[in-house]
Amino acid sequence: MKKSEYNEEHIQELLSKLPEIRDKRSRDEVYKRASESRPFKQRKIWIGPLVASFAALFILAVISPFWISQFQSGGSGNDSLQMTEEDKGASSGEPADEKESLAQDNQETAERKKPADSSPKTAVPESKEEKKAEQRPAPPVEPNVTFTAKEDQRDQSLVLAYSDSSANYTIPVTLISSGGSIQAEQFNELRAFFDEEKWGLSDYFQDIEIRESENPQHIEIHMSENRKILSSSDALLAEIIQASFGGKGYTAAELYTGDSPGIDMGPLGVLNELELHPSDKRAFFKYENQSKKSLFVKSNISYDSFSDAYTDMTENIGSGLQSVMIEGAKIENVQEQGNELILTFNTFEFQNNEDTVFMLEALLLTAKEFNFETVSFQNINLDKVGTLEVDKPITVPYGPNPIQIEMKK
Repeated sequence: MKKSEYNEEHIQELLSKLPEIRDKRSRDEVYKRASESRPFKQRKIWIGPLVASFAALFILAVISPFWISQFQSGGSGNDSLQMTEEDKGASSGEPADEKESLAQDNQETAERKKPADSSPKTAVPESKEEKKAEQRPAPPVEPNVTFTAKEDQRDQSLVLAYSDSSANYTIPVTLISSGGSIQAEQFNELRAFFDEEKWGLSDYFQDIEIRESENPQHIEIHMSENRKILSSSDALLAEIIQASFGGKGYTAAELYTGDSPGIDMGPLGVLNELELHPSDKRAFFKYENQSKKSLFVKSNISYDSFSDAYTDMTENIGSGLQSVMIEGAKIENVQEQGNELILTFNTFEFQNNEDTVFMLEALLLTAKEFNFETVSFQNINLDKVGTLEVDKPITVPYGPNPIQIEMKK
């Protein structure tokens, strides 16, 4: 192979002797020349799709407020209206364009008829007051309850005294006949319809018949010859008779064994007659029977005055007897004006509930024991408690623990 006559140094020397080649044009001239020499192809503009896009945007802008309102309100009413109109159009054979136009007109009419305040609840946040009002429980229903029989029920009522199951206390019960006024000969029938065991009471009138006396101011008590009074608890019969008929207007009870005068009262001896008094100056307490039913019970002792009786009524006495007074409430002043008793309470927030009714009616019954006819309650923050209008003098009731008896004909 033939060796080249030029080496690297020789080549560089030859290149250095070449004349200098340099483009003296500016950058802008070069760019302008290149742009003029490049062929330009004009782009075609498609008119149809552009017009369609603008039309779609316009329609969306028009109907979007209706969609938003319909979404917030659930759209139930408008949907049903539109469906109804479309169904009508389909059934009548209207063209599709007319049906759509009719539905749209109905939608706009419905929107115009909507009241301004019919906006969805979610659109306006609830205030704290509204939330509290929703969470606040409903006010309690005022109790239309009473634990006493009123004076206007006297003619159809009979107060019979029973005892508790242990024969410790006298518990008067007012039996009210559903058949109107009753006479003495109906007392036995009225008593027979009362189930005292259901109330946890003991009946001292077993083997006893109540009869009308020839003396209209007397009542006859006939005890069976088979019954014997041997213990002091049996002797409670005398107190039971007094508590039962003393407030009925009778002045005496004539006692018989069979048809023979006199009843052997055991420790009290043989008694032919018991003198009856309208009241025996007792206090009233609360007694709860086996079914937790609250009943009035009389104290076992008599008192000299209402104030003395009230002092004991503020405390729990004996087994099963509870104070009738509400905790925190107390009588600060007792005033007597003839046949009216005025009781002034301390400053206390009374509630219209059964406990307050029971307390006030216990005070009314105790006032009756001391021959008061009306009672005025002072410094009570309510106008009415139960059925009692406490803003005016209240007539004392006829009897405690009322029980309605359906008399069979």
